[in-house]
Amino acid sequence: MLMVDIAGAQPLVAALAGALGAAALGPLLMRALPFERKAFLGTMGAIASGVMLGAAYLIMATSMESWPGITPLAAVITVPIIFVAHRSMRRRPPLEMVSRRMALLHGIPEGLALGTALAAQVTLGPWVGLTIALHNLAEGALFDARAEVPGTAQSLARASYLAFIDKLPQAVFALGAWLLVQVLPVATAPLFASAFAGLVYLVIAELLLEAYERIGRVGVALTVMAAGAVVAALGGR
Repeated sequence: MLMVDIAGAQPLVAALAGALGAAALGPLLMRALPFERKAFLGTMGAIASGVMLGAAYLIMATSMESWPGITPLAAVITVPIIFVAHRSMRRRPPLEMVSRRMALLHGIPEGLALGTALAAQVTLGPWVGLTIALHNLAEGALFDARAEVPGTAQSLARASYLAFIDKLPQAVFALGAWLLVQVLPVATAPLFASAFAGLVYLVIAELLLEAYERIGRVGVALTVMAAGAVVAALGGR
């Protein structure tokens, strides 16, 4: 009989609350801080990229220690899948539909990383949770800027609500990964590897491009390196 440790789900619930709450705070951060808009958004994009690369490094290093045979293979298999999904989701539909599809696509590796880490690693889980929250805070600010319609003013409450909704796929996949590892521990390595490949691909293909346009190559390089190094160091790597 398959057993799920429901009593042990409190860290997952706390991590999801923090991640979704951070996304909702992103628009407030963007509107409250008195920084030049273009530079601020570029920095937020670079920070979001850096912390995700740091998280990807943590989960890949952890997975390689325990499952050195399965992990690289699963990561290699994931790359063409995420590439095809990314290309197909950007074709033809209206901009609003593209945004929703991208939220779903981003939510898959982010959620897999969070749910798997919390289910499989007592020490790694909280650091991945903190990383996802920091990432969501930065992306919440970026989401607010992307959702703006020229000539109209969107209330802070609605902007925070939309940023929150944008990250719901992340929570769904985190819960799914957590449940899967509970009932099928052998899935840990493929989930970690898939999360790693998805995070790295989407950072390079999406987040970094926006940051380059706003703060340039040197600004992006310094910010990404600093954010990634901090996450890796805090995670014990």
